[in-house]
Amino acid sequence: MKGRIVAVVVVLALVAGVVYRVQTGEAGGDARGPGGGEGRAIAVKTVAVEVRDFPRVIELPGTLEAARQAVVSAQVGGTLQKQLVQEGDSVNAGQVLFSLDARTAATRIAQSQASLAAASAETADAESRVQRLKPLMASGYISQQEFDDAALVRSAARAKAATARAELDAARLDVGYATIRAPFAGRVGRISVRPGDLIAAGGALTTLVAAGGLDARASVAQQDWPALAAARVQGPVAAEIFHDLGDTLAARGDLVFVDSQLDAASSDTNTPPLPHFMVAAWRGSAK
Repeated sequence: MKGRIVAVVVVLALVAGVVYRVQTGEAGGDARGPGGGEGRAIAVKTVAVEVRDFPRVIELPGTLEAARQAVVSAQVGGTLQKQLVQEGDSVNAGQVLFSLDARTAATRIAQSQASLAAASAETADAESRVQRLKPLMASGYISQQEFDDAALVRSAARAKAATARAELDAARLDVGYATIRAPFAGRVGRISVRPGDLIAAGGALTTLVAAGGLDARASVAQQDWPALAAARVQGPVAAEIFHDLGDTLAARGDLVFVDSQLDAASSDTNTPPLPHFMVAAWRGSAK
C-alpha cells in the first residue's frame, strides 16, 4: 500500500537572547524632557539564552508492508493431495496447510531400512572376523597383510552402513516435508495451487502474513541524510505514516534501519557511483 511518511527529526538549536527596548521621543534624541529634566524611563526587556529542540519534518513517499511475511513453499516435489486452508484464513504456528503425496518417500524409507539392515549385518560379520584374526596375527599364524585386508573390509562395511543410515534419515525428512505447516501465526494469502497439481521442490504455494506490526519503506534524498543520521545518534526517529490520498493517519512508528543503495544511472562514468538515496524502514503499528 502506497503512502507518504512524515519523519520528525529533532534538531538542536540555540535560541539567542533577545534584547529590545522601547523608547519614547524622537529617534536619536535626548531622553531628557523640556527644561533639562529627566524624561520617561526607558523600558528594557530581556530573554535568557537557552537551548531548545525543535522538529524538522521530512516528507517521503513510501510503501507499507507487513513487518513479518513469508512465502510458503514446498521443500520436496510431489502431487498436492490436500489443501486444508482457504485464502484469508487465520492460522496458528505449526498448523497444517497442505499435504503432498509422500508414497515415493515412504518407499525410499523401506528401501533404506533394508539396505541398513544388510550393511549392519556385514559390519557385524567383518568386526567378528577382525576380532578372530587379531590373536592369530599376534602369534604369527597369519600375515600382517591378511589382517589388514580384514580390517579394510570392516571399514567398508561401516561406511556402507553409514550411507544407508543417511539415506534413511533423508527419506524420513522427505516424508515430514510432505506435510506443509505454517511457520508462524498469521493470515493466509493468495493460494496459487490446487489439489492434483504437480508441485516442484521449492515451488511457492501461498504467502503468510503475520498480524500486527507494519514496515514503511521510503527513499531518503542524499541532502536529507545528514540530518537523519544526526537525529539517529540522539535517539529514536519517529514517523507518522499517512495514506496516499488525504491526511488520514495510517500508523506511527520508529526508524529501524537505513540501507544505502547506489544510483548508477546518475553517476559519472569516470567516478565511482555515489549513494544518491537511502532506503529507510520505519516499524510501527496501525492506528
